[in-house]
Amino acid sequence: MGIWCCWLECIEEGADPVLPNPLKPTPPRHPERTLLSRTAATHFETWLDLSKRKYLKCGVFAHSVARVRCDDVGDDFLAAISCKGHGVCTSCNTRRMAEASAHLCDRVLPRLPVRQWVLSVPKRVRYYLQHDKGVLNAARRLFLRVVHQGAVAFINRFGSSLNTHVQFHVHLVDGVAEALSDAESNTESITFHPVQIDEAAIAQMQAQIQANIRKRLLRAFVARGHLESHDAKDMAAYAHGGGFSVDAGVRIEATDRAGLEHLAPHCARPPFFMDRLKQRGADLVYRCGKGHTEPLQSDKYSEELVLTPLELINRIAQLMPPPSTHRHR
Repeated sequence: MGIWCCWLECIEEGADPVLPNPLKPTPPRHPERTLLSRTAATHFETWLDLSKRKYLKCGVFAHSVARVRCDDVGDDFLAAISCKGHGVCTSCNTRRMAEASAHLCDRVLPRLPVRQWVLSVPKRVRYYLQHDKGVLNAARRLFLRVVHQGAVAFINRFGSSLNTHVQFHVHLVDGVAEALSDAESNTESITFHPVQIDEAAIAQMQAQIQANIRKRLLRAFVARGHLESHDAKDMAAYAHGGGFSVDAGVRIEATDRAGLEHLAPHCARPPFFMDRLKQRGADLVYRCGKGHTEPLQSDKYSEELVLTPLELINRIAQLMPPPSTHRHR
């Protein structure tokens, strides 16, 4: 019946009717393989979470409130309940950033020199880090294995222009701890040896680690079927790292605790800031954190993003981390 309907539609439109062979079945379309279908399947849960509108109830006394009393002063007050959302609520994200940085500075990172290592990957493979949890964890483990140390690793999934850009910000104690034992007194002690190298040695070490991590990550992408072997071979031959970047230029001295308290919130920052958003007519304008952001049609760069309300919500939804995912490890 469907074949004859198609044939009649061709006659009505004036086209040459080509009657399909009923004995030769039409190949399936495989809609699940299309980009739109994959995108909808990936972001459906995110949009479903947004539809609950938790963010619209955050901090509003009419929806949820707690009564807090101070026994010492003998006074009480009302506090609105937060939504504890990830990615959308700037208030909850800022509070989470402050708590994470305070915990790392007060209880985790010792009063020793700390160096920050940053790993960035090419745009061609950022999608897989964003949506494949196994690849993301493998990349983090490979990076830490190359630098040969335990560390605090921040996983940032965004860039300065509300774009998806997975990066790893890693804090390492810049030195080696040596355990010493005294047989006579049967005691043990630890001596710390800070790293004493110049900028030229740091640059050489960055290049070596960058080449090593590029080779290992490309091999992991091929093993998981995200890249063909010949594509990985071409990317490995690109000049200037081929989009892979390793930077270790930031070092905080042991006595510079204020510098560490400034560095930790930068790594745990939320995907966007409310004070950078303003309205211009019917559009929304977001001021980016860096001077150069997305190219315009004139091949020039703008410091502002002009978005419609739905475009802004769409961008923020893409930056939301998956459920039950730690931002730092």
